[in-house]
Amino acid sequence: YTNKKVSLRKTYSYKVAAYKKVDGKIITGPKSSNSVSAMAEVYIGKKGMAWPCPSSKRITSYYGRRSAPTRGASTFHRGIDIGANHGAAILSVASGKVTEAGYSRVLGNYVKINHGGGLYTVYEHASKLLVSEGDTVKLGQKIAKVGSTGLSTGNHLHFTVLYKGEYKNPLNYLDK
Repeated sequence: YTNKKVSLRKTYSYKVAAYKKVDGKIITGPKSSNSVSAMAEVYIGKKGMAWPCPSSKRITSYYGRRSAPTRGASTFHRGIDIGANHGAAILSVASGKVTEAGYSRVLGNYVKINHGGGLYTVYEHASKLLVSEGDTVKLGQKIAKVGSTGLSTGNHLHFTVLYKGEYKNPLNYLDK
């Protein structure tokens, strides 16, 4: 399914169903364990991901060039910052497998999820992690809580999308 109208309808851990509308009819796609890699190619750039912080839609810093907010911070922002209250839920934007969950001096408490097909998402500066490396997560599953750990100026979620090793603008992938 490479038709641009294809999107995700349901997710299961590593099992997805796809559909496309053809002449007013819905045609469903594969539901095999191998379909997640194929589907990752389909939903790239189609805003097929859920919003990662349901308590807030306030973006405090956008993807791209910016003035460094703190000493040591990059002038190219590789994700978006979503301002939210300390402890607010951070959700997985799609099903996948946790490849990293830990602490970094810069990222603070963070989670990295592999969604297949070269697509990864990273959730940074969490106050608490609720998943561990190796866990399988579902779309909308609570994976962490908002915080201000690492190199941070206040409570927020820094959300990053990586596709085949390159940073991408998360707003091209997220449904608000």
